[in-house]
Amino acid sequence: MENRDTLLHLPARLPAALSGALVAHYEGWLSDRLLALLVRWEGAKIWLLPDLDPVGLANARRIADALSCAGMLVPLLSAEVVDRYGNETIWRENFALVPGLLPWLELQDPLLRELFALLKSKGRGVEQEYCLVAPSTVFAPVELRVAN
Repeated sequence: MENRDTLLHLPARLPAALSGALVAHYEGWLSDRLLALLVRWEGAKIWLLPDLDPVGLANARRIADALSCAGMLVPLLSAEVVDRYGNETIWRENFALVPGLLPWLELQDPLLRELFALLKSKGRGVEQEYCLVAPSTVFAPVELRVAN
């Protein structure tokens, strides 16, 4: 996961199936070194909880392209949560990444596509730590699919 505060508070909010997961922390863009390390973890299931903005989704795509068994914890956010905690600046400043993500997003689980559609319609990104602020937020584990 990307943010330290989320790292500290997420274990209590993980879906039951992931309650014993090892949680890794990175900042901002997923580094090539960390991605190379993740690829070497044979047999490990990698679950990503990125920021919900173009950079976070680009990181999710990089992991999905590198690892055949990657997944993402998709927070099931309401429009009200996106309105309250979303940030127009992070969406706008990184919007140039969106066109390149669209073909990949089309292949993804409906929960991820619906979340992206909500973010795009609101023109807002949501930092992952805000997903923990709303106590009603549920994280749904979904398999990431590789763009061919």
